[in-house]
Amino acid sequence: MVMGEYDFWIFDLDGTLVDAEWEYTRMLFDEMGARLGRQFSDEEARIIWFGVGGQRNNTLRSWDINPADFWPVFHEIEDPRVRANATILHDDARRLLDEINAPCGIVTHCQGFLCDPVLHHLDLADRFRTVVCCSDELGWKPDPAPVERAIRQMDASGRGVFVGDSPGDIGAAWNAGLDAIHVERLGPDMRGRCVRGDHRVERLDQLLIGGAAADDWLLEQRPATEQHNNWHRWWHPLTLSGVSFLSDQSAYHAPTWRTVCRLISGTFGSCRS
Repeated sequence: MVMGEYDFWIFDLDGTLVDAEWEYTRMLFDEMGARLGRQFSDEEARIIWFGVGGQRNNTLRSWDINPADFWPVFHEIEDPRVRANATILHDDARRLLDEINAPCGIVTHCQGFLCDPVLHHLDLADRFRTVVCCSDELGWKPDPAPVERAIRQMDASGRGVFVGDSPGDIGAAWNAGLDAIHVERLGPDMRGRCVRGDHRVERLDQLLIGGAAADDWLLEQRPATEQHNNWHRWWHPLTLSGVSFLSDQSAYHAPTWRTVCRLISGTFGSCRS
């Protein structure tokens, strides 16, 4: 049973445990369009909101929008109370959280002024030992620094796992030396890529199924080599049209061969439904 394999769990927030109702997202981008003098289609709103198709800032630049102009306005428009009221906890996520007895934490790109009201509204504020919000100073996933901070703040040890919905989540997990579980709530057609991890599921409660039945639910589990290598870069998996690539993101963190082998064996290939 996957749930019992781990001594501690770290989760992404948006798209993994929770999601905002579409009406809220559409309203937000309507206001963004009015502020920036540039309307956003439903497809464009979903691309930015869910982070599909690559790094959000690169997407904005491809639309001739300066990220430095976009994000301050975006955060100014977002009302924490309205955002919290429009956010739901996925039923399958609640079932998994109800069954996990190990320490849990959150590492999210969602900023604290939005994240905290959401967690309180959903009665989750006391469920997690720590909540780490990524930033320019700390780093953004797939940088392992936010995950490593969460592990320290949780005072966690043993075998850990990171659960998320994006390539950045999988990369952050492997860069921090954790197993990675990818939950695909959008489908590869909308995401435009197939993301692979140590486990890949469509619902988090599929992780509760034990024994041979788990093979029917868990889409993939890959072995990894434990050798180390003194490389001076860290990596994260980018997948386009079902094929994965390694993307050099920085020049300071050395991955192990375990990470590299996982990226090669665990992220290449096509999705299976």
